[in-house]
Amino acid sequence: MANYDEAFKKMIVNEDSSLSGIVKTDNDGGQVRFGLNSNAHPMLVAANFYTATRQEALLRAQFYYREWYWEPMKGDLMVDQGVANKVFDQCVPMGISQASKLVQRAINKAGHTQPQLKEDGVLGPLSIKALNASDPKEFLGDFRDVCTAFYQDVVTAHPEYAHLQDGWEKRLDKGLEWV
Repeated sequence: MANYDEAFKKMIVNEDSSLSGIVKTDNDGGQVRFGLNSNAHPMLVAANFYTATRQEALLRAQFYYREWYWEPMKGDLMVDQGVANKVFDQCVPMGISQASKLVQRAINKAGHTQPQLKEDGVLGPLSIKALNASDPKEFLGDFRDVCTAFYQDVVTAHPEYAHLQDGWEKRLDKGLEWV
């Protein structure tokens, strides 16, 4: 089964490449540290996450990412570490539900499950079983395709996000070397 600590090490450098823990102001005006935005997670302000020491904040970030992303995506049930790393890494910028829908869409694209999975954004037992039965490299190729299409749709619907597309796609490609 996939290991959270390994997935976290791969993902966190996409949020803070030097692991500096420096608090910055995000595009939406919120504070961001190790990728955790105060507007998305307002409880972190009251928890003093943004004023904690770098080491304490990093340990807490590791805990939060596990609770808020890894566990809901059922990373511990995924058999291939590279696949779990990639799905986790995409859950962070696009959210659990959207990334899960794209996992289901990639599995359906391969045509290995009949009937096809419902693209409901919940990685339940059928989705996890189908994911674990998939060829990891084939899945990751299909997942990249559906994620790229999703990001293009976001930019088409919201041209103000066009400046983010290159970064999203570089992050997506970076994960392919994990398998």
